[in-house]
Amino acid sequence: MGQEKKQNTYYHITVTAMKIENLFSEECVKKQFLDSMGLVREQLSFEIYAYCLTNDEAYFLIQTPLNMRITKVIEATKRCLKKVYVNETEIATEDFVLHYQKDSITSVSQLVDAIAKVHMNGLKCAASIKNHWWSSYIEYTKGYQGITKTDSVLEELHSNHRRAVQQFAAEHKKAALLYTTFENEKCDGEMKK
Repeated sequence: MGQEKKQNTYYHITVTAMKIENLFSEECVKKQFLDSMGLVREQLSFEIYAYCLTNDEAYFLIQTPLNMRITKVIEATKRCLKKVYVNETEIATEDFVLHYQKDSITSVSQLVDAIAKVHMNGLKCAASIKNHWWSSYIEYTKGYQGITKTDSVLEELHSNHRRAVQQFAAEHKKAALLYTTFENEKCDGEMKK
């Protein structure tokens, strides 16, 4: 799990909206948005390694070629959202807010950690990441074909696919435990104030 990852640049992207509450609360909107992101990924030639949609936000971990500006992906994502909300005349492309942060991922273990970080957002609306269907965790663990680049990550973890999935799930279980512990400590701290 310690092999070097040298090519391209990784970004964490968070998608929200100013004028729309529960941006992704409807199943059909989630599906449309993910389908659109898959098309944008193909058109711009970047990779999606993880995603997670909650009712209010979408989270992605992407990898862009070295010569691609992240603003190109951001603008294309905003256009995707506008297409999904095409009947909402009072919503402009500028109403969709996207934040991004560069991540210096240099190993497979760091990549799996970054993927788990994205998937943990699903715990905001499900008791277990396994029960949150709107994340790429399902694509990794159940083999569903979607918009994420799962094969290369799993192959780096282990040559045996079943063992790779087990290792991937084990890393997520550790991340979920850390996330839950952090959230509990945060709540305890707020209650003491």
